[in-house]
Amino acid sequence: MVRTKGFVLDTNILISAFIIRSSISAKVLAYCIYNGILLFSEETFFEFERVLLRPKFDKYVSKLERTQILYRFSQEAQFKKVKSDFKICRDNNDNMLLNLATDHNTCCIVTGDQDLLVLNPFENIPILTPIEFLSYFNDFDDSLVINEPKVAYTSPREKELIEHPKRAIAEIPEIMRSITKLQEEAARNGLTQEILERLLREAD
Repeated sequence: MVRTKGFVLDTNILISAFIIRSSISAKVLAYCIYNGILLFSEETFFEFERVLLRPKFDKYVSKLERTQILYRFSQEAQFKKVKSDFKICRDNNDNMLLNLATDHNTCCIVTGDQDLLVLNPFENIPILTPIEFLSYFNDFDDSLVINEPKVAYTSPREKELIEHPKRAIAEIPEIMRSITKLQEEAARNGLTQEILERLLREAD
C-alpha cells in the first residue's frame, strides 16, 4: 500500500501516544503510521525529542528506551524543509507546526492546543483534536493499536487476525512494537494520563 497522506502531530499528542497505551492519542498515532506519513521539520522533531527526554519522565520510562525509540521513529517519519514563517501564535512551537503543514502535503494537524484549534481550518488544512481526528478519518481500525491478535475484534481485520494470525503480526511495523514496549514500561511504573498531563504542564 502506498501511503500518501501527510500528518502533523503536535508534541503533547506524540508524547501521550508514545507513553499511554489507552490514550486516544495512541489510536491517532497508530492510524497515521498505518495509513500515512508523519511529517516533521528539524525544529518540530527537536521539540519532540526535547520533551520526551525530560528528566521528569525518568522514573516512569528509562532514558535509554526513549532514546532508542526516538531513533527508530526518526527512520519512519519524513523530514521536510520549511520556508514559511508564520507569526500567528503566541508560542513559536505552534507556529512551527503551521509552517510545516502549509509547506507540504498535509491532511491535518492534530493538537489539543486551543491557540491552534481556534485557527481551524488554517490555509484549508483541518486542525483537529484527537477525538475529531478519529471521527474525521472514520475508517480507523481499533485493532491497530495493539501488537498481539485477539479474537474479539469487530473490525475489518478481524477475519484476517483469526485465520492468519502469524501473517497479521508480521505486518505490524517494528515501530509499533517499540511503542507498545515503551507504553507497557510506563504503565508498570504507574504513569497515568492524568500524571502525564500534569508533567507536561510543569515547566522544565
